[in-house]
Amino acid sequence: PSPYTALMTLWAVVIGWVGSGLILLAYALVATRRFSSHSVAFHVVTLLGSLGLTVYAVTISAWPNVALNGVMGVVAMVGTFMAIRVVRHLKAEADRITQTSG
Repeated sequence: PSPYTALMTLWAVVIGWVGSGLILLAYALVATRRFSSHSVAFHVVTLLGSLGLTVYAVTISAWPNVALNGVMGVVAMVGTFMAIRVVRHLKAEADRITQTSG
């Protein structure tokens, strides 16, 4: 392979390992109750991890892994938007309570 192809493959491997680490980190933080499974942070870390694994899977043409991690990324993206919406709602509710009591 050309030096360019070898370099791109190396980057894909690094990105894949980082993605794996992020998925494991997100799971470990939820399992140890440092993240809530409903938190924005959990979903963002999971999304980034799944993107990294998808990049690597595409590079090695591992299509079942592309599908799995692609779907996982979509689920994490939806979870991120839902969590952001909950946070905004809670903040608005707290602001409303603060304004009525003050």
